[in-house]
Amino acid sequence: MVILMLAWKMLLAKKSRMIYMLIGVMLGTVLLTSVVLLGQMLHASIKKQQFDQFGYTDIMVGYRTAEQGLTPEQIDQITSSTMVQGFAQILAAPKIPGLSPDFYVVGVDHSEIAKSTYKFTQALQPFEIVLTERLAERWGVKLHGETSIPSLPSSQPWVVKEIIPDRYGPDGPLPDYAIFHLQSLQEIAGSDVKVNLLLIDLVKDHDKQRFSRFVKDNFDPIPDVDIVGDSEEGDKLNSFLVIGYALGIMVVFASGFMILSSFYITVQQRKRELALLRMIGGSPSQLKLMVCIEGLTIAIIGSFLGSLIGVLLTRITIDWMARYLSIPLFSVSISYEYVAVTALSIALFVFLTSLIPAHKASKVLPMEFLNDILDKNLRPRNTQKWIAVGLLVISLLCAGIGRWGDQESSLHVLFYVVGGLMISSSLYMLTPFWISPVLRILSPLLERIAGIESKIAVQNLIFQRAQSTLAVIIIGLSMTLTIPIVTIYTWVGDNMLKQIESNYISDILVSSNKSMRSTVPFEIQEDLQRIPGVKTAIPVSVNRTLILDNYDFSKSNQRWLNLKSSPSPLIKDEHNKPVLKREVANYKLVHIHSLVKELNLQLPQEIEPQNAVMITARYAEMLGVKKGDTLEFLIVPLDYKDPYRQVKVTIAAVLDQLYANEDSLLLLDWNNSALTGLDQPNVHSVMLYVDPTQKTLVDQHIKMLQMNKYDEINWSDRSTQLQELSKQMSERILILGATFVLLLMMGLSGMANHLSAILLTKRREMAILRMISATHGQIRKIVIVQCGLFGMIGIVIGVITGWLITLYFSQIDNGHIYNAIREQIYIVICVVVFTFILSFLLGSKEARMVSESKKSNIQMD
Repeated sequence: MVILMLAWKMLLAKKSRMIYMLIGVMLGTVLLTSVVLLGQMLHASIKKQQFDQFGYTDIMVGYRTAEQGLTPEQIDQITSSTMVQGFAQILAAPKIPGLSPDFYVVGVDHSEIAKSTYKFTQALQPFEIVLTERLAERWGVKLHGETSIPSLPSSQPWVVKEIIPDRYGPDGPLPDYAIFHLQSLQEIAGSDVKVNLLLIDLVKDHDKQRFSRFVKDNFDPIPDVDIVGDSEEGDKLNSFLVIGYALGIMVVFASGFMILSSFYITVQQRKRELALLRMIGGSPSQLKLMVCIEGLTIAIIGSFLGSLIGVLLTRITIDWMARYLSIPLFSVSISYEYVAVTALSIALFVFLTSLIPAHKASKVLPMEFLNDILDKNLRPRNTQKWIAVGLLVISLLCAGIGRWGDQESSLHVLFYVVGGLMISSSLYMLTPFWISPVLRILSPLLERIAGIESKIAVQNLIFQRAQSTLAVIIIGLSMTLTIPIVTIYTWVGDNMLKQIESNYISDILVSSNKSMRSTVPFEIQEDLQRIPGVKTAIPVSVNRTLILDNYDFSKSNQRWLNLKSSPSPLIKDEHNKPVLKREVANYKLVHIHSLVKELNLQLPQEIEPQNAVMITARYAEMLGVKKGDTLEFLIVPLDYKDPYRQVKVTIAAVLDQLYANEDSLLLLDWNNSALTGLDQPNVHSVMLYVDPTQKTLVDQHIKMLQMNKYDEINWSDRSTQLQELSKQMSERILILGATFVLLLMMGLSGMANHLSAILLTKRREMAILRMISATHGQIRKIVIVQCGLFGMIGIVIGVITGWLITLYFSQIDNGHIYNAIREQIYIVICVVVFTFILSFLLGSKEARMVSESKKSNIQMD
């Protein structure tokens, strides 16, 4: 009990320091608690939304739009898996001769999965049907009434068993649909019409991706497998949570570092008190316990208050965050178990951090009571210098390996990342060695600018070298982390913008959600061209492979040649020998004549579209070719069994916008004579040029095609993509702003803590200055200069290390990342000015407290 009360009095004696440490713990707890609760509540909302849309369904398997159905053997093999808990058999949009409905037709069994998915409750008997309210009103039929289906080959009427509410999606009302008794619908449609869709409910905690692979690996042809729950909203939320968790953990670790350094300084300053306790019988374990109690008190109070504020902040921001991430919000209660676990974890981390200074406190000897000189001016150990030099050498080696190693390997990325972190760590470890010489060099200049007071401030910093170094590192880390994060996010945003501008050159882009594994046939071009309002539909195929034949690379980009000098691991020539990567190219098929017309390109008259090729600007630059040059290629057969075909083409255009950043990409014509007889590739995307006044109508027709025929397609336009990009970047800017503010607050809190400790140890010296007629203004100037030097040196080393890390990272992308920092120079300047001003304001506050001290403070504490 005595130790407990003594520890509490020690904390109260240094209220400002305790407040700084509490703020650090509270910030980390607030951030992590808010992120955890927001994630839990929004995930629960997404799950509820998914249940409202899909019921108990986890995965959909089948051939929903094809005439081919699932055989009984396939159904049995799929549903007998131990991963399957339940299933429903569905006949979706069957092909029935003479039936061209303006509503969605679906046949279902009587399973609970089917009921939960299509939102009906009654078990259907033969020739019973469920209708949506709007469809029932259109047909003029009531509940339990009889109706005949237009164009459906059946003389027997259907009984309306249930009328369900119309359903709405994110874009408005869903199409009307009629739910039929499965066997009755099959009886009318014909015996050859099979079930074409299974709704699968997996056993709890089973991996959806694993079941998807199981289906795709065991069936030929491979059925469509759609995973329910991998929504865009979930991806956005997961991205936000990952950044939030990382930011919260970073703040917690920064808090731990600040608490560690604060307790370390406290132990240094209280050596005489601790030694006195040893002289009157205190044991090392009691001293250790006292410091541990202080750390535990900070941990408990900080995590408790942080949890309360975090819960309150969650309640305030949950609605805004749901709107910001475009996630529908349902009423979800707060899980206080998550709050308790988060608070206990942070408190445990903070307590464990305090064990290090507690161990140091236990090593204080009784004789140190007689020694009044603290070890503030101890020279840094040579071991630290050699470790820093070693890290510097390792960083240079990593840069060399990344620069001259295999550029295609992912290891060169790792080497650059490690090298950047190593060189920044090296500079920070060398800070105790260079800070004193730098301060001595600056001293005459500062003396001329700010007077003799600046010289005293510099001497104080030099004498307090250990504590000065910690303060500089804390304030510098905020800049070190901010610069590369801001630069990388800017680079990502620029690349995404360029990608959108290069891909969305048409009014609407319809694409397969399976990307290069698309199963969309060429006939989609005809279906889209028939839509009212569509002027031109240009299909673009999936990628296929070519091999450059008899090409002279003397005019090619040398760096590109070096990167592409290794053999391709996948492509072989007609003699079954590996081909160099620089000789491998991808090609897409397009209608060149239509593309030339829509892009307003000038195609040379002597070049026939069927024998022409379009090349991307980047590939043309790397290869060293121009418009009008002739290229020879070998077409690589898909299975390497057919003979290689030679194709000779003339470059008709160099594409500055479309696919401009694609490497090794060519565009050939669908009607190229060299491709005759080859299997026609599937369509990856279709570029639509439409009448602006009928764009809404075009969207509706595409939606019908998606529902009835091409379920794997999606579509968008440039303005929509740019709006989405703007929203994503605003989210990231918000997170970046919060990151910097939190890091800056942590840095300034740490700096204020160290400054307070330094001024406390210099209280007698300040009192002496007051006794020899130093004015309040002079004392204030000393402290402001001292604090300003903290901020200035911290900012400089932070900017240098941040730019060095960015420079290392930029080598991953051949310097393109580093280009983004030029656009961020104004942000960096604003941050520097802001940090510098705050440093001076903080110094002014501390100076005011010192200048108000009494001359009697010359007495020993």
